[in-house]
Amino acid sequence: MALSKPDPISIIVPVLNESACIVASLQRLAAYRDCGCEIIVVDGGSTDDTQALAAPHSDKVISSAPGRGIQMNAGASSARFDKLLFLHIDTRLPADAHDDVRSVLATLASLPDNTWGYFRVSLSNPRWVYRVITWFINQRSRLSRIPTGDQAMFFGRALFEKNGGFASIPLMEDVDIAKRLRVQSPPHRLPFKVVTSSRRWEENGVIRTVIKMWQLRLLFWLGASPAELAQKY
Repeated sequence: MALSKPDPISIIVPVLNESACIVASLQRLAAYRDCGCEIIVVDGGSTDDTQALAAPHSDKVISSAPGRGIQMNAGASSARFDKLLFLHIDTRLPADAHDDVRSVLATLASLPDNTWGYFRVSLSNPRWVYRVITWFINQRSRLSRIPTGDQAMFFGRALFEKNGGFASIPLMEDVDIAKRLRVQSPPHRLPFKVVTSSRRWEENGVIRTVIKMWQLRLLFWLGASPAELAQKY
């Protein structure tokens, strides 16, 4: 039986100098646009062709000061719909078929407006070591109730605005908002998987990257400033 037309959402994509991948990334969201969702690209001051390349494949391209949290807040302010989904440029939403997309949107529409949550994640590299990393990422977010931006976090607009949106900090804006919101309500963990790029592990080495990411999170928990962490990152 065909699924009824689901409620649309606003998908907000912060970018900076992404001309090499922006078209392919936005084309993968075409099925969501077909279902009535809006795609908002928020550019943080690109010096390449990112904005021009994004325009034909999105509903809005807006500019803001640089910084992922700042950019995502700007996108939320211009969004039409009351469910806000924040998507990193190197993360792919389920879109293998229109029924997959409709299932995702129907699930989001069924959640209360004052909710928040995230997707399960899978790294793009199929090698076993990346499958192990994937397992640990999903277990960590499930047990801690603190997802990261790579997991396509979503929020009801009222909850997002009530809590001031993302902090205007240079790093850990995703962890910060999750820490604030989990005190109010646990996140919804959707059964669908997004696929995020394994590029940083491939380029910097698996062990080195895992150690650095855990180190940054530990320092953040211990009170290190986001500006200091951004320099280490």
